[in-house]
Amino acid sequence: MENHDHTFSAKPLLQRIDLLFGPIEIEHVKPSQMEETTCVVIDVLRFTTTAAMALANGARAVIPAKSIEDALALHQKYPGSLLAGERGGSKIGSELTGGRDFDLGNSPREFTRSAVEGRVVISTTTNGTIALNACKGAVNVMAASFLNAVATVSWILKHPTERVCLICSGTHGENSYEDMLGAGAVASMLIRSRSSGLYKGMQHISYSDSVLACCMLYQQACRQGLKEHFALSRNGKNLGSFPHLAEDVPYAARTDTCRFAILMKEGQLRIAE
Repeated sequence: MENHDHTFSAKPLLQRIDLLFGPIEIEHVKPSQMEETTCVVIDVLRFTTTAAMALANGARAVIPAKSIEDALALHQKYPGSLLAGERGGSKIGSELTGGRDFDLGNSPREFTRSAVEGRVVISTTTNGTIALNACKGAVNVMAASFLNAVATVSWILKHPTERVCLICSGTHGENSYEDMLGAGAVASMLIRSRSSGLYKGMQHISYSDSVLACCMLYQQACRQGLKEHFALSRNGKNLGSFPHLAEDVPYAARTDTCRFAILMKEGQLRIAE
């Protein structure tokens, strides 16, 4: 966490950290309940990790689409764009689109500079892109992974809202262990920033028991090894069963390799200023 010698007393002060499990829970939240809220969507395995790599390697933007049909329509709107995404972990093929194979899957290792530099990437995935599109009414919508968790927290502290809502994308409506670890990482850093005394007014921050549980899980995983804990998760085991995808699991466990936050504006994920 970078050091700061100034405070934010003239801005809203972060007072509360909450957590939601998956887009199904978000759908029950009214837009008015998202006022003064920064939503942080976490899909460690793999969309928010992949989006970070796409932007790090020069993609102009990543557009999360809710469905294959939406992705194909957006592809027509953005000439020269790349179609990316997965269903069941595998790259979307012509059998699902009516004739067109997608250009890329959802492996962060595919999104090299030679593949994405200067291009708009339109992506649809089973969980993460749906969660991002569900955050209606929030002041800010961010995409976070272990690759850019430190930068995400730094941006939140520079642009504070009264509430941060961490959203674990999950898998088919169920919790995902690795997303809970990601939420714990972000929450732990926010809470430590409060206790450091660097940010005036944060001493009264509160958080839900769900946030506390994720922080405890994250701290245990750090002691025992993030990669090892990722491999124990359902998604980790699923990816590990595919020889060409197994390396995505330790890849997503890398920390602080992308020194930027990702903000969603007008439906597009871009590097935050």
